[in-house]
Amino acid sequence: MLEKLSHKIGFTNDEIKVVLFLLLVFVTAIGFNYFVGSKSNIAYKTYNYAKEDSLFFAASNRNDTEEDSIAAIRNDVLGLKNDNKQDFKQKKAPPLKGVDLNNASLRKLATLPGIGEKTAQLIIEYREKIGKFSNVNQLDNVKGIGTKKLDKIRPFVIIN
Repeated sequence: MLEKLSHKIGFTNDEIKVVLFLLLVFVTAIGFNYFVGSKSNIAYKTYNYAKEDSLFFAASNRNDTEEDSIAAIRNDVLGLKNDNKQDFKQKKAPPLKGVDLNNASLRKLATLPGIGEKTAQLIIEYREKIGKFSNVNQLDNVKGIGTKKLDKIRPFVIIN
Protein backbone atom coordinates (compact mmCIF):
# COMPACT_ATOMS: atom_id res chain seq x y z
CA MET A 1 0.00 0.00 0.00
CA LEU A 2 2.87 2.41 0.80
CA GLU A 3 4.47 1.57 -2.53
CA LYS A 4 1.33 2.55 -4.47
CA LEU A 5 1.02 5.78 -2.48
CA SER A 6 4.68 6.65 -2.88
CA HIS A 7 4.49 5.97 -6.61
CA LYS A 8 1.43 8.27 -7.03
CA ILE A 9 2.88 11.11 -4.90
CA GLY A 10 6.48 10.72 -5.95
CA PHE A 11 7.88 10.18 -2.45
CA THR A 12 10.15 7.39 -1.32
CA ASN A 13 8.95 4.88 1.28
CA ASP A 14 11.00 6.62 3.98
CA GLU A 15 9.54 10.01 3.11
CA ILE A 16 6.00 8.59 3.28
CA LYS A 17 6.75 7.08 6.70
CA VAL A 18 8.05 10.44 8.00
CA VAL A 19 4.97 12.29 6.71
CA LEU A 20 2.64 9.70 8.26
CA PHE A 21 4.52 9.92 11.56
CA LEU A 22 4.24 13.71 11.61
CA LEU A 23 0.51 13.51 10.81
CA LEU A 24 0.03 10.98 13.63
CA VAL A 25 1.86 13.27 16.10
CA PHE A 26 -0.15 16.28 14.95
CA VAL A 27 -3.51 14.49 15.27
CA THR A 28 -2.50 13.09 18.68
CA ALA A 29 -1.55 16.57 19.94
CA ILE A 30 -4.84 18.06 18.74
CA GLY A 31 -6.81 15.23 20.37
CA PHE A 32 -4.89 15.58 23.63
CA ASN A 33 -5.45 19.34 23.66
CA TYR A 34 -9.15 18.88 22.95
CA PHE A 35 -9.83 16.25 25.61
CA VAL A 36 -7.31 17.13 28.33
CA GLY A 37 -5.91 20.63 27.74
CA SER A 38 -9.21 22.49 27.44
CA LYS A 39 -10.42 21.29 30.86
CA SER A 40 -7.77 23.06 32.90
CA ASN A 41 -9.22 25.95 34.87
CA ILE A 42 -6.27 28.00 35.99
CA ALA A 43 -7.08 31.04 38.10
CA TYR A 44 -4.71 33.86 37.27
CA LYS A 45 -4.05 36.63 39.76
CA THR A 46 -4.64 40.17 38.62
CA TYR A 47 -2.78 43.09 40.09
CA ASN A 48 -3.66 46.75 39.94
CA TYR A 49 -0.56 48.82 39.16
CA ALA A 50 -2.35 52.17 39.52
CA LYS A 51 -0.46 53.14 42.68
CA GLU A 52 2.94 52.41 41.16
CA ASP A 53 1.98 54.17 37.92
CA SER A 54 0.89 57.30 39.76
CA LEU A 55 4.20 57.34 41.67
CA PHE A 56 6.09 57.00 38.40
CA PHE A 57 4.15 59.77 36.65
CA ALA A 58 4.44 62.07 39.66
CA ALA A 59 8.16 61.48 39.85
CA SER A 60 8.61 62.01 36.11
CA ASN A 61 7.28 65.60 36.42
CA ARG A 62 10.34 66.80 38.33
CA ASN A 63 12.74 69.60 37.41
CA ASP A 64 15.84 67.94 38.86
CA THR A 65 19.02 66.68 37.30
CA GLU A 66 18.77 63.24 35.75
CA GLU A 67 20.68 61.58 38.59
CA ASP A 68 18.48 63.21 41.24
CA SER A 69 15.34 62.22 39.32
CA ILE A 70 16.38 58.57 39.16
CA ALA A 71 17.13 58.56 42.88
CA ALA A 72 13.83 60.31 43.64
CA ILE A 73 11.82 57.84 41.53
CA ARG A 74 13.51 54.95 43.32
CA ASN A 75 12.74 56.57 46.67
CA ASP A 76 9.11 57.18 45.76
CA VAL A 77 8.60 53.59 44.66
CA LEU A 78 10.40 52.19 47.69
CA GLY A 79 8.75 54.67 50.06
CA LEU A 80 12.07 56.17 51.19
CA LYS A 81 12.47 59.77 52.36
CA ASN A 82 15.91 60.41 50.85
CA ASP A 83 18.48 59.19 48.36
CA ASN A 84 21.01 57.85 50.87
CA LYS A 85 20.22 54.31 52.04
CA GLN A 86 22.61 54.53 54.99
CA ASP A 87 21.19 57.62 56.65
CA PHE A 88 17.42 57.94 56.29
CA LYS A 89 16.81 60.61 58.92
CA GLN A 90 19.16 63.36 57.78
CA LYS A 91 18.36 63.83 54.08
CA LYS A 92 15.05 64.35 52.31
CA ALA A 93 13.98 63.56 48.77
CA PRO A 94 14.60 66.34 46.21
CA PRO A 95 11.88 69.00 45.90
CA LEU A 96 8.99 68.20 43.58
CA LYS A 97 7.16 70.16 40.94
CA GLY A 98 3.68 70.45 42.40
CA VAL A 99 0.28 69.76 40.89
CA ASP A 100 -2.01 72.77 41.27
CA LEU A 101 -5.26 71.56 42.84
CA ASN A 102 -7.25 74.50 41.50
CA ASN A 103 -6.22 74.18 37.85
CA ALA A 104 -5.09 70.57 37.32
CA SER A 105 -6.87 68.38 34.81
CA LEU A 106 -8.17 64.91 35.57
CA ARG A 107 -5.13 63.39 33.89
CA LYS A 108 -2.72 65.52 35.91
CA LEU A 109 -4.50 64.76 39.20
CA ALA A 110 -4.36 61.04 38.40
CA THR A 111 -0.56 61.23 38.45
CA LEU A 112 -0.61 61.86 42.20
CA PRO A 113 0.40 58.87 44.37
CA GLY A 114 -2.58 56.70 45.19
CA ILE A 115 -4.98 58.78 43.09
CA GLY A 116 -6.70 57.07 40.19
CA GLU A 117 -9.09 58.47 37.62
CA LYS A 118 -12.15 58.00 39.84
CA THR A 119 -10.63 59.85 42.79
CA ALA A 120 -9.30 62.54 40.45
CA GLN A 121 -12.84 62.99 39.11
CA LEU A 122 -14.12 63.29 42.70
CA ILE A 123 -11.48 65.97 43.38
CA ILE A 124 -12.64 67.93 40.32
CA GLU A 125 -16.30 67.59 41.36
CA TYR A 126 -15.45 68.78 44.87
CA ARG A 127 -13.47 71.69 43.40
CA GLU A 128 -16.47 72.67 41.26
CA LYS A 129 -18.73 72.43 44.30
CA ILE A 130 -16.62 74.58 46.69
CA GLY A 131 -15.05 76.90 44.12
CA LYS A 132 -11.30 76.76 44.63
CA PHE A 133 -9.20 75.01 47.21
CA SER A 134 -7.82 77.38 49.81
CA ASN A 135 -5.96 74.69 51.75
CA VAL A 136 -4.52 71.28 50.90
CA ASN A 137 -6.27 69.85 53.96
CA GLN A 138 -9.60 70.31 52.17
CA LEU A 139 -8.71 67.18 50.18
CA ASP A 140 -9.62 65.25 53.32
CA ASN A 141 -13.26 66.09 52.52
CA VAL A 142 -13.07 64.26 49.16
CA LYS A 143 -14.45 60.73 49.23
CA GLY A 144 -11.60 58.22 48.93
CA ILE A 145 -8.95 60.49 50.44
CA GLY A 146 -8.18 59.89 54.07
CA THR A 147 -5.44 61.14 56.35
CA LYS A 148 -2.87 58.61 55.16
CA LYS A 149 -3.46 59.28 51.47
CA LEU A 150 -3.45 63.02 52.11
CA ASP A 151 -0.06 62.73 53.81
CA LYS A 152 1.28 60.83 50.78
CA ILE A 153 0.13 63.39 48.23
CA ARG A 154 0.75 66.54 50.28
CA PRO A 155 4.34 67.00 48.95
CA PHE A 156 3.09 66.71 45.37
CA VAL A 157 0.32 69.37 45.43
CA ILE A 158 0.25 73.16 45.53
CA ILE A 159 -2.50 75.79 45.76
CA ASN A 160 -2.32 78.74 43.36
